[in-house]
Amino acid sequence: AGESILITAGSSGVGTAAIQIAANLPARHIVATTRSPAKTEELIALGATLVIDTTQPRWTEQVRAATGGIDVVIDQVGGILFDPCLETMCVEGRYVTVGRNGGAEATIDLDLVARQRLSIIGVTFRTRSPNEALACSARFVDDLLPSFEDGSLKPVLDRIFPLDELSAAHEYMRADTHIGKIVLVTG
Repeated sequence: AGESILITAGSSGVGTAAIQIAANLPARHIVATTRSPAKTEELIALGATLVIDTTQPRWTEQVRAATGGIDVVIDQVGGILFDPCLETMCVEGRYVTVGRNGGAEATIDLDLVARQRLSIIGVTFRTRSPNEALACSARFVDDLLPSFEDGSLKPVLDRIFPLDELSAAHEYMRADTHIGKIVLVTG
């Protein structure tokens, strides 16, 4: 609450959830990134206060000018966005790496990390013990279930495909026009 947050891949399933959660807290600034400016209106409707097209030059300067610096980055992209995201951050900012769709490796300016006293936090469920995973789920229920029950948080479902249309679902995902989850169903 009260902090500035930058959410990469704002139109992804994790991105749309993070935008809504940040708005629900409420965060001071909620910056969502996209490579598709056509998604701007929908991301703002979810709660983003600023939508940034990361294909544009100097986007990091736009973020800093609008926010004064980002307190928390929630990054689903990694790779090519890692270093630019660090450039948007304020002193004692926290960078949370959730996904690596843009690559698992990146360069890092260690002087920037030291100068800004940044924290880099890795997140995955793959290495959590069953007890840790259960504790995360319990905290989710405690913190967020009431907001789902009152309708202030809603899952964003873009499209449902039958499992036998897996190829079509994959092509739809590659087209990068969706907002929220693409779901496969059987039967």
